Amino acid sequence: MPKFLSLFWPDLSQISLAGCLLQMYSINFSIVIGSGLVLGMALDRFVAISRPLHNHQVVTKHFLIWVNGINAARGFLLVSPIVLSLIKVDFCRSNTILSFACENMGLLNLGCGDISRLQVIGLVVRISVPVLDGGILLISYMKILYAAMKLVSGKAQDKAFSTCGTHLVMAFVIYSCELSSSIVYRISWTVSVNV
Repeated sequence: MPKFLSLFWPDLSQISLAGCLLQMYSINFSIVIGSGLVLGMALDRFVAISRPLHNHQVVTKHFLIWVNGINAARGFLLVSPIVLSLIKVDFCRSNTILSFACENMGLLNLGCGDISRLQVIGLVVRISVPVLDGGILLISYMKILYAAMKLVSGKAQDKAFSTCGTHLVMAFVIYSCELSSSIVYRISWTVSVNV
């Protein structure tokens, strides 16, 4: 059981491997879905600024369902291999995870044998999502800023910059937290468990 949870539920002393894997799947799936939602918001901002009169024709309910369906499928395809690969790991070390939640590296640190391939798979997925999505986001916002600079009205430019600025700050916080949590697990010998 994650040590952090024992503070809230002292009588709960264990979580099953299946429960831990389900928790890990839910956390990672939420991370991928959240990143996709940030990209969807950028797409909406791009259409609203570059084609303001056509926004309701482009961003329809059908389009949003299609985008969110692709986002969910992407989450499933990226997260499932990580969780399924952990089913095959032989666990022979202590069953205490020094983390606030069940995560890939926390479980792999309890495994025996060669786990380097599984570590690489988890690292690639955890880093590729914020790096690729962040790159796509930056490219889209460069296009948004270019479109906003072509606006004649100063008020329209200010509105575009303020809307996009808050979204960029939010995206920066989300992606930097994702990257830092992935990196901290890999350098755990230099970072306190409490951190």
